[in-house]
Amino acid sequence: MCQQLRTCLNSLTVAYESMKYANNFVPASNVSQLRMKYANNFLPASNVSQLRMKYANNFLPASNVSQLRMKHANNFLPASNVSQLRMKYTNNFLPASNVSQLRMKYANNFLPASIVSQLRMKYANNFSPASNVSQLRMKYANNFLPASIVSQLRMKYANNFLPASIVSRYESRPRTVCVSVCDASLRHGTRKYDSSGNSSTKG
Repeated sequence: MCQQLRTCLNSLTVAYESMKYANNFVPASNVSQLRMKYANNFLPASNVSQLRMKYANNFLPASNVSQLRMKHANNFLPASNVSQLRMKYTNNFLPASNVSQLRMKYANNFLPASIVSQLRMKYANNFSPASNVSQLRMKYANNFLPASIVSQLRMKYANNFLPASIVSRYESRPRTVCVSVCDASLRHGTRKYDSSGNSSTKG
């Protein structure tokens, strides 16, 4: 029993000594790999994540580094920075459509409200059906378009998200006729108006 314990302690000592004196006789790249390999034996979990982040570029491909940064970011970065990192590195390992969705999801964390609306408008086509895009355009239009253009947009996209009956009622609504003038003309017996507002001279 004592012999096994002694062997175990010797192994741990060797590991620690390898880390301590590694720079003296091992190339720099191998030192980093050793630090990564034995880090869990004598460092707290949070420090291990930080070391992984610090030395990752020495022996991992660039894409893996980004994935590690994403994986361990929550351990030592504030929440707002994590969102920014997700935004920064997403293109390295996510399909383009997912990137747009992430941009939409985390936009509120670090962009002003007006820019968020613009981003929603810009990337909507990547992951929303055409009808939803129109609805989004309508919803956020007031944030960055003049009022007159908003009205025009509402008219342009109305069929996409209004019931057909309402659209029909709007399109078939009679044109406004000046009632006071019509009434005065009819009273004087000079002109006759039909329901469409067309006039004809009495005989």
